[in-house]
Amino acid sequence: MAPFSSVVARKGANKDPGPDSMYEYDLLAVVNHDGQTMDNGHYTNFARCQDRVRPSSHGIWALINGRSRVTRVTLQECLKSSAYMLVYVKRHLSYRAGADEMFLPVDGELLPNIDMSESMLMELSAAAQDEELLQARSQYTSFGYLSGCLEIARWIMWVTPPSPPFIGFTLVEDLLSQHIGLDHAMEDLQKDFDALSTEVLISGTFDAQQTLKDLLKMLEDYANQHANDSSASHDPETKRDTPGVETFFWHLWDRALHDIGRCETDYEQETNRDVRQAIALLKAMRELPKGKYVWTLWGEDVDVNSLPLLGPGIRNANNGPFYYNMPSDAEMARPEVQNTLAGAGAGGQTDESISIVLKRRREWLGLQALIAKLLSEMDLKEYALHGIWAARDGLENWPAVPPAIITEQHAEEPPAGEDTAAYRALLVEGATTWLRFAAHQLYACTEIWGPNGNPEWKSNAGAPGHGGDRWKGVDGMDPEKKRWGLWKEVLHEVVAWYDKEVSEGRGKDWKVKYGALKALEAMAIAEGN
Repeated sequence: MAPFSSVVARKGANKDPGPDSMYEYDLLAVVNHDGQTMDNGHYTNFARCQDRVRPSSHGIWALINGRSRVTRVTLQECLKSSAYMLVYVKRHLSYRAGADEMFLPVDGELLPNIDMSESMLMELSAAAQDEELLQARSQYTSFGYLSGCLEIARWIMWVTPPSPPFIGFTLVEDLLSQHIGLDHAMEDLQKDFDALSTEVLISGTFDAQQTLKDLLKMLEDYANQHANDSSASHDPETKRDTPGVETFFWHLWDRALHDIGRCETDYEQETNRDVRQAIALLKAMRELPKGKYVWTLWGEDVDVNSLPLLGPGIRNANNGPFYYNMPSDAEMARPEVQNTLAGAGAGGQTDESISIVLKRRREWLGLQALIAKLLSEMDLKEYALHGIWAARDGLENWPAVPPAIITEQHAEEPPAGEDTAAYRALLVEGATTWLRFAAHQLYACTEIWGPNGNPEWKSNAGAPGHGGDRWKGVDGMDPEKKRWGLWKEVLHEVVAWYDKEVSEGRGKDWKVKYGALKALEAMAIAEGN
């Protein structure tokens, strides 16, 4: 059940249905969890912030992913079914209201204390016309204010509702006062990242050692500017984090993972210079003398050659091609959008949806190439699981009856974006990118990530290696290579499907067959054939 952006609750046990007996609440924050159990997986937060450009508006929504990563989003993106905790505020109260005025009674699985009017139920479908969504298209300029939500979101994640259950939310003025002003040091850091990114792009050569030296100097300067920061959420029983370091690495990896999407020949990731340079930089970090650069992150000492926060950064980026920003189903069903998503171009057309899918296509395939190389070139075996996920999404979930390629705008209800041929084809390309770069490592892998195949697997650790629709075997790579064999079978199915579509005049220049054939070649080599 997706979170409602507004609800009405009775005042205590008052059964009078009159307006004076009801409280109105607006959605203030949403905590989402992705994972099999509550003690592992990934948490993200959406929070409504005051809009300083238009103070009289309902505010703006931000995605808060870690204490220092903020992305502007729309209300519609917050209304997801994966919500783990909802935070509401009484309507007409200021953002400075106390906790005693900012709670919503919750009782039972479907919130029986809450009356949903028909107009409220209709609000979800009408959300796209909401003023918040319209103003969300404008550029927001105060990153500093959004940063003020970061510590708040961190606090939300650790709230334990009392009994009877309540969802409470307190805005601590002292905490906000530390963040509301613009973080000029952060602005300078982002400018430095921009300059370095541009320099790397236009330079004919790349010196990984010098680039790393420049980054460490940037980190030192940024950390010094934040050396006296207080830590409102600091746990006195753990070591204090080195100020500024977490923020630096979150933004470093975020920028790097976006830059790998600059490759125009995205179907041919072997030519992706940004991926090669990112790997060279990571190798240089791994080669630094152990103990020379050490900081405290999340209460523990970390060395630079452990690649701080790279794993969480990649895990966040690898949630899906359109995890945070996907065009509507109607837009996704446009033939030119489908062709762009599948690598065939848009026939000279350019608009917002085409730009979004082109950007995400390039970033997604670049990301798969990078993670695969972390396994194949840097021997970081912990990333093999990402290859399982790519194959599960692209191959094991390939439908028995694949959708036809869209050639004209749908007059009726369009299919869900994730069910379109181009989206399915992109997931296949993600899997084939993995197999082209890391077929040897995946073929040799016999790791199990789950209880199916590993009886000693912890019961609270989920089953991250579980199969897709077509694989019901072990939660990982079986020694008999049956899962590997399934991938090969599906790749042949994809090639046959694409040939049929082309024979009927659909899908010209889509790149999925090219990737599938390249993957099959790499798999044959890995098998020793």
